[in-house]
Amino acid sequence: MPAKRSRMLWMIVVAGIVSRLLLGVLTMDLSRDYYWEYGEIAKNIHAGNGFSLFHVENGVREYRFDPSATPLPTAYMSPGYVWFLYPFFFIENVVIRNLLILLVQAIIGGASIMVVASLAESWFRPGCGIWAAGIAGLLPEFVYAASSYTPTIIYHLGVLLFLGGAYAVLHEARARTAIALGAVTGLLVLLRAEFLLCGLLLTAWLFGLGRHRTAMALLATMLLVYCPWSVRNAVVFGEFVPTSTSSGLNLFRGNNAEGYGTWTNESIEKEISRLPVEPQYEPRVNGIFLRHALEYIRNHPGQEALLLVSKAAFLWGINPLESRSLNPLYIVPWGLMLLLAVLGAYVCRARLHMHLPLLIFLLYSSLVAVVFLVLPRYQTMMKIALVPFTAVGCCRVREWIEAWVAQHRRTD
Repeated sequence: MPAKRSRMLWMIVVAGIVSRLLLGVLTMDLSRDYYWEYGEIAKNIHAGNGFSLFHVENGVREYRFDPSATPLPTAYMSPGYVWFLYPFFFIENVVIRNLLILLVQAIIGGASIMVVASLAESWFRPGCGIWAAGIAGLLPEFVYAASSYTPTIIYHLGVLLFLGGAYAVLHEARARTAIALGAVTGLLVLLRAEFLLCGLLLTAWLFGLGRHRTAMALLATMLLVYCPWSVRNAVVFGEFVPTSTSSGLNLFRGNNAEGYGTWTNESIEKEISRLPVEPQYEPRVNGIFLRHALEYIRNHPGQEALLLVSKAAFLWGINPLESRSLNPLYIVPWGLMLLLAVLGAYVCRARLHMHLPLLIFLLYSSLVAVVFLVLPRYQTMMKIALVPFTAVGCCRVREWIEAWVAQHRRTD
């Protein structure tokens, strides 16, 4: 990258880090000691309770940390972000702890800006990297993601590394590249359990290309990195829990008679109240939600077909059921980004087959959304893969504007 563009890139990276940190400092309550379920699990680990979350008090299911409670072992959340948060709990001052978490997440966001710029520059034409950096650095929801206590910002960096590795595997047959890609994929599964599907889709694609050794190296490394979590679950719960114990709940929330996004119903709560409080409690609860969701899907095929279409529209358009999705700071940038990404894909149509890893990721994101449910952050997580195509679209629009200006100058 030329020196001028390199300086511009560093300016964007610094602006991206500063904006992320400032948003967190100015809008968040830094004295609040709450990091969703991830933080509650980390608190239990820090208190010596192991990887645990739920405890039942007077027949009521609670998940907030209570030093006097005896929480049950959990696989409700994937362990990756819990492990990220855990070291910060050795810092007793909550304000300092939160500032450090936000700072580290802002730096990770800066790393994502650098990586997406490098990928766009290498995949497409010179100059696309700066556009990609600007989009990733200043898109409002990307800035917001770094100031929330969720794995989104780490997931972004992991996805970009995954895509970069997948492109490298496509162009070279080195075993170490496939192994590195498998390691990144396994770590992403530990961060978001559903990413296992993306890893399997990529493996199947490599097998289809006849790249059997590469596919086996990828699959074996992914499983080697990920499987200790599954083994831990089998030991703790006494049964096979490959990913998490929240899949049944998520399936129910996206497929039920009560309404899209519903957390539970009276029948489910009655069943849960009869469960013995034992280590297998969480898988049993998950099984109840799973059974109710599958019953609804089986008994309401017409409604389910409409739901599938609706959820696809929620992911690729606007989810009217989520107030955040209706914010102009969310709608306007997303509309422009989607149009420019479509334009970028059209510009690259002759070599679209070279971008199959990216298309596989988008397919995986869509499949997860239509099967389970669509939350605003799921679209945010997917958008990072659209940034390079959006950058190509920006480059093409700039070329059109420059051609129009040059033509009118000649006319004058």
